[in-house]
Amino acid sequence: MASTSTTGGTGGEVAQNYKDEGNLQFKYKKYRLAVANFSEGLKQQCADKELNAQLYNNRAAAQCQLGNFRSTIKDCEKAFELKPHYTKVITRAVDAATKLKSWDEVFAWCDRGLQLDPTDTKLKASRLKAVKEKGSRVHLNSCAELVWPVMLLYPEYQESDFIQEFTESDFFSDHLEVIFGEGAPPAPWDTEQKYQYQNLKIFFEDKEKEKLYSVDSSWTLSQALSDPRYCVMAGTPSFIIVVNGSRFMKEFLSKYK
Repeated sequence: MASTSTTGGTGGEVAQNYKDEGNLQFKYKKYRLAVANFSEGLKQQCADKELNAQLYNNRAAAQCQLGNFRSTIKDCEKAFELKPHYTKVITRAVDAATKLKSWDEVFAWCDRGLQLDPTDTKLKASRLKAVKEKGSRVHLNSCAELVWPVMLLYPEYQESDFIQEFTESDFFSDHLEVIFGEGAPPAPWDTEQKYQYQNLKIFFEDKEKEKLYSVDSSWTLSQALSDPRYCVMAGTPSFIIVVNGSRFMKEFLSKYK
């Protein structure tokens, strides 16, 4: 019986040969042949997780070139299972999900990547694009209430949270408690763990007049949006969150005076 080890076994060697041949076909833009070769490599079922992850990733790249974006994402998922820090796979999956306009998948893949590298500007931009695209989908729930997508902005760290469904009757306090309340894991960017539910202050910005207005956490979203000074931009309400009484808050507010 043939061994599946890459060091001395036939399975691994054959899989590597198929990978090399697939890469060559990809180079010459023969993407269907590339897919076939990478698939044959995976059929060898070799024990080398790294090699298998590369085969899935390379097949995903070829599938993407063929416009098979759903297959691309499936292969990226397989590659990521084998190699959880495979950033190239994350970027490829985000691109494919964006082509499919599958915004929930874009969020999921971007969040995976940002957990590995919170400074990745490309993933941040992709996530923001998904927020804007999905943000236009305001809808009514079964109780005939408006349900909005909402952005919470943390200017101190240039970070944000996207709440996909914020019902107009929801209180701000309810959502903030889920994100920053007791028992909630601290945000990766909040290394000092300053952002505690009871310490936060909410504002909305009037960009035209360059003014900030306070929002009480006991308000509902409907109350905030009913303020005549509030203007919804790009179909997505946004609110600024800072630590109440902090040095940053004082400096931030001074810009609006």
